[in-house]
Amino acid sequence: MVFVLDVHSRMIVGLQVANHMRPEPPLDALEMALWRRRIKKDSGLIHHSDRGSQYVSIRYSDRLANIGASASVGSVADSYDNAMAEALNGTYKAELIEMQGPWKDVDQVERAIFQRITWYNEERLHSTLDYGPPAEYEEAFWRSQEQTPRRAITPPRSLPGTGPAPTPRPSAYAAAPPDHPSRGDRDQTRPG
Repeated sequence: MVFVLDVHSRMIVGLQVANHMRPEPPLDALEMALWRRRIKKDSGLIHHSDRGSQYVSIRYSDRLANIGASASVGSVADSYDNAMAEALNGTYKAELIEMQGPWKDVDQVERAIFQRITWYNEERLHSTLDYGPPAEYEEAFWRSQEQTPRRAITPPRSLPGTGPAPTPRPSAYAAAPPDHPSRGDRDQTRPG
């Protein structure tokens, strides 16, 4: 199971389920996220991931370079740099895979994952989103952008001598599968 999570809204925007650890599932999940978010080349995307072999593979790294994304890769045996992805995987593992099993086959697991993602994106309350679901949070964000007068969209001024003010950049986490070997027994992240 590979997720791509939008850091701004906590929306799961890319997903792939597979029974192997080759680079194709993360690449497919990344492509889904790029398509869903309409990410264009040099949009300033920051891609956070762990050091799983799929995410540091030549094919994956080349794809990130092709779209001009900055790769932010966590350090070895340290989940802190990738805590958001670790929390998402922990939530799925605890709330779905372990709690609702045993599973008959992979198809049953896939159907349950897709249903859970719909619930996660449209109904699950997130404390970081003021206890609202990701879809509602995004809707409110875009509504606020439409209501902002055009003249107010000028970039903020920076302090004298500090250079231009930073521009917000899109960001996404690629979450390693819950059963990824690099996760080991260190996955002590609480769900939610």
